[in-house]
Amino acid sequence: MPPLKNTPIGILPTPNSDMGVALVGRIAAFEVEAHDNRTQTAWSVIVQGEASLVSEQDELQRCEALPLPRWLHRPDDHHVRIQMEVVTGRCLDW
Repeated sequence: MPPLKNTPIGILPTPNSDMGVALVGRIAAFEVEAHDNRTQTAWSVIVQGEASLVSEQDELQRCEALPLPRWLHRPDDHHVRIQMEVVTGRCLDW
């Protein structure tokens, strides 16, 4: 797996949602977590950084090519990136 340093996180808010607009220019956080019943471990990672709209054409095309799940594909979709500035996480055993 390639290192993630300086790799932004991409999200696809619901079109015309207040969330996507409210994030732009602000510090945002994104959390992902998972668990493995076989090994009885779980992990959580939080990324924090400045959010911005993706507006460059080549980057928009890369975003559109990603296999992001969508309920609808709409022409007013907009992609938001969160530049990694702080990354924290933990692994838990149970």
